[in-house]
Amino acid sequence: MDKSKFHNCFKQLELKEQKEFQQYILANHAPKTTAIAVFSHYFAELLQDPPIISSKEQAFAPIFGEPYRYRKITDALSDLYLLLEEFLLWKEIKNPEMPERDLLLLEVFRKRNMNQLLPMKIKAYRKKLEAQTAKDMWYYLSKMKLSHFEYFSSNRQIVSEEAAQLLETSMENLDNFFVAMKLCYAIEFKSRETLLQEQYEIDFIDEILSDRQITKRDDLFISLYHAVYSLAKEKSSDYYFIVKDLFLNNFDTISKVEQSKIFLYLINFCAWQIKLRENYFIGEVFSLYKLSIKRDRFIEGNYLAPNRFHNIVNVACYLKEYKWAEEFTS
Repeated sequence: MDKSKFHNCFKQLELKEQKEFQQYILANHAPKTTAIAVFSHYFAELLQDPPIISSKEQAFAPIFGEPYRYRKITDALSDLYLLLEEFLLWKEIKNPEMPERDLLLLEVFRKRNMNQLLPMKIKAYRKKLEAQTAKDMWYYLSKMKLSHFEYFSSNRQIVSEEAAQLLETSMENLDNFFVAMKLCYAIEFKSRETLLQEQYEIDFIDEILSDRQITKRDDLFISLYHAVYSLAKEKSSDYYFIVKDLFLNNFDTISKVEQSKIFLYLINFCAWQIKLRENYFIGEVFSLYKLSIKRDRFIEGNYLAPNRFHNIVNVACYLKEYKWAEEFTS
């Protein structure tokens, strides 16, 4: 069973989540007795110390007490994998911070003609979006989807001022989303040009980067990404400090995912400068590493990539920050 899709996915879950999955299938899918029997045997093996995961052939007889049938256990593992997908989606939907959750609920109410509840849910979701302080490009898309939904899902008169306002709001947030995403991808293209010596043509980038467009957006997040793009393109220390100041002065208004990306852009610039023997940037990169560690921005699943770990320790030792390095590695 160790080569099944189910095994490869399930083993990535923490023990707590594995036990939650067990409770989930028992409570919601009790009729799937074959799949549950296979899972019970598999999970019991996994909980052993050390874990022992038998093959399909080895597991079959203890589970079913009959001669091996490839299709029976394979179908059960396939069912388990689909149930695991469903379980993971269910866990995400339960998260009240998931933007798609609110939009999905609005769509459910619309399909079921729960029209009396729709205005209340729309108002609550709009209030939630307006209260959101940490932004990324998906923030604009969520706002656009909401006004789009409200415009096309209501019975308001098309000539009304409210309908016109909804259209204007949808268009404004669509433009913001387009500009933010275009800058995001343009930054990545410029990074590839530097690292891989490749060349790319980026359509509409000059129009997006015009002073009129950036001023019109009047948005901190877009201004920050505009500065990051300029840094990636010009490789200038002036832009490095512009990005750093914008970033650190507005740190909590940027989403965690975007914080990690901007840390990486700044660190990569410092590394490039260090290669040019601009040793001032050794101290800069160390301060960025310390802040990113303090905020857990490079930790994914309690895991720090080995190359990043080595880079951090090497920089600390170069600067004779031995005590800090010792605490970091302990």
